[in-house]
Amino acid sequence: MALLVLIAGLLVLFRVLAWNYVRALLARAWYTIPGTVELGSVEEHEVRFISYYVARIDYSYSVNNEYYSG
Repeated sequence: MALLVLIAGLLVLFRVLAWNYVRALLARAWYTIPGTVELGSVEEHEVRFISYYVARIDYSYSVNNEYYSG
């Protein structure tokens, strides 16, 4: 039984790593352009007795003289 669990765990790990590798290969084809980070901050949120943090990054860039931000 333990061997079966070990094999299943290894198969799941292999699938996750293989999928990440495929995604990295596909991302190589993306276009890149220069941009500007306008603001970076970390916000703390609390829910009952649990705190968690959210990173916020505001950015801007332009393509064909069209301005974009997010």
